[in-house]
Amino acid sequence: MYSRNRLDFSWRDWFAALWYGFFSFGPESREKKLARAWNESGVAFSTVRAAWDVLLTELALPAGSRVICTAVNIPDMFQILRDHDLVPVPVDLNPRTMAVEPEDWAGALEGEVALVLVAHLLGTRADLESLFALCAERGIPVVEDCAQAFDGVEFTGDARSLATLFSFGPIKTQSALGGAVGIVRDPVILQGMRKRVSAYPRQSRIGYLGKTVKYGVMKFLTLRPCYAVFVRVCSWVGGSHDKVINGAVLGLKGDDYYRVLRVRPATPLLAMMRRRMKCKSRKSIETRQAAGDALLQATSKDVLVLGMSAPHQSWWQFCVVSAEPDALIERLRAQGFDATNGSSRLAPVEAPKGVESPERAIKAMENVVYVPAYRQIKPRDRARLGALLG
Repeated sequence: MYSRNRLDFSWRDWFAALWYGFFSFGPESREKKLARAWNESGVAFSTVRAAWDVLLTELALPAGSRVICTAVNIPDMFQILRDHDLVPVPVDLNPRTMAVEPEDWAGALEGEVALVLVAHLLGTRADLESLFALCAERGIPVVEDCAQAFDGVEFTGDARSLATLFSFGPIKTQSALGGAVGIVRDPVILQGMRKRVSAYPRQSRIGYLGKTVKYGVMKFLTLRPCYAVFVRVCSWVGGSHDKVINGAVLGLKGDDYYRVLRVRPATPLLAMMRRRMKCKSRKSIETRQAAGDALLQATSKDVLVLGMSAPHQSWWQFCVVSAEPDALIERLRAQGFDATNGSSRLAPVEAPKGVESPERAIKAMENVVYVPAYRQIKPRDRARLGALLG
């Protein structure tokens, strides 16, 4: 069986992570080297959620301020807004591009708006010309959430945005098995964020070593013969491989959410992020993109694939919308493809009173199926998968 995804780090990267776990030192100097390796305005964080929390703290927006958000994101991003006494207001998406239409931005920005949060989803990159033009007229800052959009160090976000947030978590592109970088373009806010983060406790070296071992095991299990055995074993013991995988890769752990969130990256994690940023080769990204394009070509034009018409699509995830998602998942698994409806924590945000619900986004996410589309799938099996989808 083909696993639902393949972790984007090589065994050489994995051994490097182990080495850093034991032999990396000097965290402050590593933070400076990390910034120079990519962008002088960068700040290292434990996660994108941590970066978002710090940025909102520095902005200190008045309580009750409206923040216009791309309708779909991980729920934590919306909850952090609420915890800062702000009101997330969703603006609907076009599922074919996973982006907001220009006229929808215009409608959403009517009235008092304090901030805009744009999420580039599932490997797509949205065209934001109309948004930036509108926000420039009204003096509204824009933040880009690029947790799912990193596709090489050449892309650092739009220079017109206040901040651009990138993730290097376990299931992300060029994974460092954790960590995030926020590129902040306002010098005063950048300085304040760096000062605030410098007071946080640092993640433990042992914790990063444990994570490295865990994801080494997961990488081994995603090898095709091993994955089939793993799924069968979970079934024999009465468990769900879905729950095992999602429990291992999704979400922060800990009773005190902000205690877990507000930490500095571990020293070996800083070293590993710098290693990944120094990688200039785009081969793995380009081959993944080619594999996603090939699967799209093999799929019936009648099938709605999220982001299929996006101006830029690197296929971080390949998602189809099905009238019968559970039946499709069952059919694909029976044919050797481990599809799921829970490979990501993406969900639409609930609209506040008086605001129209993002119906297109809600309908799409209620019926989404995540499909394996990575480069290691054999061409003949990719063609077979496309036929099964359509």
